Amino acid sequence: MNDDQVMHAMSVDDSYHVERVLAHGQGGITELVTLDGTGPFVRKRIPASRAHRGVWAALPEIDCARLPHIEATYEMPDEFIVVYDYVPGETLEQLVESRGKLDAAKARHLVGEVCQAVSKLHAHDIVHRDITPSNVVVAADGAHLIDFGIARLGSEDAKGNEDQLGTWGFAAPEQYGFAKTGARSDVYSIGRLLGYLLTGVHPEDKEGYEQALASSDVPDDLRLVVLKATEFEPSARYQSAAELERALHNAPGEKDGTTVATAAIPRSAADAHPASAPRRARTIALVCVIAAIAVVAVLLAMRFFVADKTNGSQGASGNTTVVTEQPDETDTHAASDVLSVGESHWSTSNGSVYAEYSLTNNSDRTVTYPSVTITGYADDGSVLFSDEQVLSVLAPGETAYQSTVLDGSTTPTRVEFVPVKPSVDLLSDDTAPSFSTENVSARSNGYGGITVSGTVTLEKDGTTRLLSSDYGVCLTAILRDASGNIVGGGVNFLSSHPAEGSSVPFEVPVFEQVDYATCEVHALAW
Repeated sequence: MNDDQVMHAMSVDDSYHVERVLAHGQGGITELVTLDGTGPFVRKRIPASRAHRGVWAALPEIDCARLPHIEATYEMPDEFIVVYDYVPGETLEQLVESRGKLDAAKARHLVGEVCQAVSKLHAHDIVHRDITPSNVVVAADGAHLIDFGIARLGSEDAKGNEDQLGTWGFAAPEQYGFAKTGARSDVYSIGRLLGYLLTGVHPEDKEGYEQALASSDVPDDLRLVVLKATEFEPSARYQSAAELERALHNAPGEKDGTTVATAAIPRSAADAHPASAPRRARTIALVCVIAAIAVVAVLLAMRFFVADKTNGSQGASGNTTVVTEQPDETDTHAASDVLSVGESHWSTSNGSVYAEYSLTNNSDRTVTYPSVTITGYADDGSVLFSDEQVLSVLAPGETAYQSTVLDGSTTPTRVEFVPVKPSVDLLSDDTAPSFSTENVSARSNGYGGITVSGTVTLEKDGTTRLLSSDYGVCLTAILRDASGNIVGGGVNFLSSHPAEGSSVPFEVPVFEQVDYATCEVHALAW
């Protein structure tokens, strides 16, 4: 810097009034400041040698309310200065310390919002590397991710930087020199964050944390999400924050207004110990909904297993077989009469199988927890993966669309989509919420995929008793070629639904690189 630049920077720096120091450490000084009566703002003074300027240059380009809004950056002789908006609220650490562990619904909701923010970062090649309870602020509008002091661009080689390792207990093993850090390092930290919120125990207390996580107080389905996200080997984790968020929303745990108890049912000895199970082993959860005069037992299997989606290509679609199971004599409807799979598509890309399908309720009754089993087979007929996808509720005559990502470490020769026979207890005369989507458009996200956006309207609320009053919305984007065939898709979730007759905006990320002619979005209660 020349003398004029130094003088200008010092003049700008002196314009801010320091209200108080928020933090002071090796990564610099964090202050609460005001400027001519405006603010407050956060000013971070980072030693010049530690500043990752590329991160701070990329952040203003990200449209996400859960990430810092950068007001200014400037250079001092020995420091790099960043000024951004102050978010009033409690950190998750303060929240847990003052009120104890969070209930499952609240933990899932807040961690889902963290996943949304981290997904935006990863789409711009930023790895946070320090996702901890003290770096998530809960404001009036939800969770905000802060403190980018050791964040890096993914293209940078962060291996072996021993003075910026992250927070012990939350930092991924590779941050301590085992491998290069990346998006899956943040997935690990988010998993530990979820475990902390569910148990109230800091993971640094290894024995206490593991005991609390294994206790009956933690829903089995969310425990499995934590264990998968925090596998030692990065390839065994969820491969993106988006897929971790998807798994969170598909975990049928306890929601506000509805109590759901779960009990793990191992399919094998390996499933009894999820942390050491093979990548394709899965635990099926039995969901029991306690009603006033009866107990309804519902078999649910929730699984999202993904591999690296970057630089993907569409891949080849395989043959699809749709099979229906025969009903028990006690069933009033045959499965083939109640549920049927119509359209389906699958493709492979970089170790993942992308699948889309439609599921129709052919009966005159509402089906709760309709589900489809997706099974991939090798040339010799052996099963490569088998995953049960469970939706929330399907009205009479309604067709729902779903998009998912499955384990494709070995490319299947064929994939079957099989509707699961609904039990009589899951058929009712309740009404399901109905939605419509408008103003649907798609644009490139600049990273090979697309973002589909629009608005969703709740046309009519339902009376389904198994949905909590604050149910969310599942939004599935379906991409079609010029002939109308499905060629790809994506899914996203809103944590709550709009009021009846009202609309809210949405975005659905599609990670596949596909050639498509049209796109559409289908909405379903969740």
